Amino acid sequence: MFKNEARYRRAYDAARAECPPADAVLDVATEFGSTRVYRFGEGEPMVLLPGLSATALSWAPFIPAFAARHRVYAIDTMGEAGMSVATVRMRSARDRVRWLDGVLGELDLTGVHLVGASSGGCYVAHQAVHAPERLARIALIDPTTVAVGFSAKVLLYGMVAGLLDRDAVWRRFLRWSADADVLDRADVQLVLAGIRDFGARIPPQLPRSGRSCGRSACRSSPSTPPTASSTTPGARPSAPAR
Repeated sequence: MFKNEARYRRAYDAARAECPPADAVLDVATEFGSTRVYRFGEGEPMVLLPGLSATALSWAPFIPAFAARHRVYAIDTMGEAGMSVATVRMRSARDRVRWLDGVLGELDLTGVHLVGASSGGCYVAHQAVHAPERLARIALIDPTTVAVGFSAKVLLYGMVAGLLDRDAVWRRFLRWSADADVLDRADVQLVLAGIRDFGARIPPQLPRSGRSCGRSACRSSPSTPPTASSTTPGARPSAPAR
């Protein structure tokens, strides 16, 4: 539940205004609630999961290239900030797998290219381990808590930034973690609005039996937090290890 939904929606609308127009805006019913999905293009299905609090809109710069070859579905992750509406709380990683499998089922998708950034990469890894039947390929971009966890420095710095919650502190944090002054971007402001008005939880780490999937599918940097990922699909993180 949002602390200030009106303020959050203003940030969401500002970020959406910078996105390519979707071919369809869908609210997909699942056992856990309604999931917001934006569809673009035609071709083999590609499903995009964002980082923590980043929403589907974080994929905006990459949508034109993806949609030139794929039918792209960008998702607001259930249980996080965005336009998805949870009616039943997800209490485990297995619940999240059931949720996403339900979304793919309602969209009648098979042979899916499933792509996740940051915490979305963690969810992709869980899906590949526990419900791979609908998947053709997976791509994990700087996934959190898959092969390794966050460094202590990132957790401490992020906790201080969250507790103080001042733009000057967030700007310094983002300059440090992303090597760029990105605070004023609409998509970054949307992430901060999600942190301030909704809250965010770091996803659970994969059990040992599933970590080999993550290690073989990606190269992970434990230093890049969900709010500061500056990676591009198929590329390594631009932020150096801290």
